[in-house]
Formats: sequence, structure tokens, C-alpha cells
Amino acid sequence: MRDLLHVADLADLVNDQLVRPRHWAGAVVNVGGGVDVSLSLHETSALCEQLTGNSVQLAADPETRAGDVPIYISDCPELARHSEWVPQRGARRKFLRF
Repeated sequence: MRDLLHVADLADLVNDQLVRPRHWAGAVVNVGGGVDVSLSLHETSALCEQLTGNSVQLAADPETRAGDVPIYISDCPELARHSEWVPQRGARRKFLRF
């Protein structure tokens, strides 16, 4: 599984930081889509194929390599305490709307 964050959601958060600089002054937070906006690598590949029409041959490699990360989900409790911002767009959204 991989945490995904739509660029328009990140832009919404950055805009809030620009509009309210005093509120955000000194804040250090993680930002990500979280478990609700995550896909497996297989799901991500299938989505890319669906959106582009391009097919890529995929094969599993059973060997675990140094640095492999089997699951990544952002942990953002500081962000939740500091803001009401949450991602609004899932991975399947095709068009950017700012």
C-alpha cells in the first residue's frame, strides 16, 4: 500500500498556509492522503493503465531488497490537531481543479 496525495489537495493546504501565516508559523506537520487515499502498487498500475491506455508487463520479484518499503501510510495527527484540512480527492480523480 502507498499513501497518495492529489496535488490539488496539497495546493489547498498551501493556500491555507499563505492566507493564515500566523496560524501556521512554526508548525511542523506531516502531510499525506492517509489510509483512505491509498492504493497498492498493483492497484496503482491498473489505474495508470486505465487512465492512459498503456499496458506495462509487471512481474513480482520475491527478493526483498534493502530499502524496500512494503507499506507507507502518512501519520498526520499534528496536522489534524492544527487544521481541519483533509484530502478531498482520491487517486481516481482525473482532472485538477484548483
